[in-house]
Amino acid sequence: MEDIRFWKFPEVEETALEFATAALSYLSEKNCNFELVKPGLYSGDVVSGGTLFHHNFKAKSSPNAPVKTFFSQVFRPLDHSSKCLTVECCISLGESDSPPVKRDNRGCLFCSDCVYHPIGGCKGINIGWPSWSSEDEFGEGSFACILCKF
Repeated sequence: MEDIRFWKFPEVEETALEFATAALSYLSEKNCNFELVKPGLYSGDVVSGGTLFHHNFKAKSSPNAPVKTFFSQVFRPLDHSSKCLTVECCISLGESDSPPVKRDNRGCLFCSDCVYHPIGGCKGINIGWPSWSSEDEFGEGSFACILCKF
């Protein structure tokens, strides 16, 4: 995929690194070990109880392995003083050297076109709301997502 653009603001780069580190830790807990190559862009919006972010980053499984681009959904509670992040999902979008025609937010209502999104969601995870939220709370059907209309 095309190079992930980066804004030149230290706090943005620091946050992107924080999200990528959390996502890699999430993968590691599932015995999928990757090393970070480059944190990427993210977009977010306030939802009930915090802020939900969609994020891309590049990583590889070994020094000689191809670089892959990943999508993650990260939730941060409203209390920003706690560094608590919950990774809702993290999925490989494929090798970084095979770019799609364009970035596609797949209808996500809070992401601009800066974040690649997975086709069909993220392994059955309801992308767009934290896992602890109920469908009834937001009035949508199973895996229907208000923010990402997959």
